[in-house]
Amino acid sequence: PRECRLLYGSKDLVPKAVGYQTADGVCYSMGDLSTGQWSLLNNKKPRQGLKLTYTGGSQCDGFTYRSVEYHFECDPTAGIGVPRAVFGDCEFVVLWKTAHACASRPSMIWPVFFLAFLGITAYLLGRFIYNIRVKQMLLDWEAVPHIRLVRMIGASMMIFAFDFWEGLQRLAPGVSERAEALWEQYRPSWTRSGSRPVYHGVGSAESADQY
Repeated sequence: PRECRLLYGSKDLVPKAVGYQTADGVCYSMGDLSTGQWSLLNNKKPRQGLKLTYTGGSQCDGFTYRSVEYHFECDPTAGIGVPRAVFGDCEFVVLWKTAHACASRPSMIWPVFFLAFLGITAYLLGRFIYNIRVKQMLLDWEAVPHIRLVRMIGASMMIFAFDFWEGLQRLAPGVSERAEALWEQYRPSWTRSGSRPVYHGVGSAESADQY
């Protein structure tokens, strides 16, 4: 403000503040910009909005220093909003309704998916144990509950994967060559032509030669 520039002699010498109170040639800082702190308007009702507090302003009386509180009240229909009220003598309060103070609702997709996965896993494991213990079924794939459905879903996923890979190759012909180059670069040495894995210990050809 003009009063502050005249009082301090230059705008560069005016203390940086969130706002200024001027009258009759005086310039009062309403709060130091470096003191900004965020908090909730109501800790028991966090969806009401947020509060931004600036303290450390010019002395107002013998016990109080000027400060400003911005009360950002949640209003989903307000958009950015504008300040609608300012009141106070030494401790100023600015009321501001805005949609940006509304808490965003967390997505429920992943928790539901995780709970469904746990439920299906527990069901399959329980039925598998039941088939082995109670129905005396052999310990093989046939003891898995709904094995035909599981195989059908697996086959469908494999068909989809192959179709997707073929479509990707048609859209981007270089993908296949890059994938093969990466495989040649990082695949295990025993998979290369002319080499085979070497085993040491019980059961290996090396141990068989000792008997």
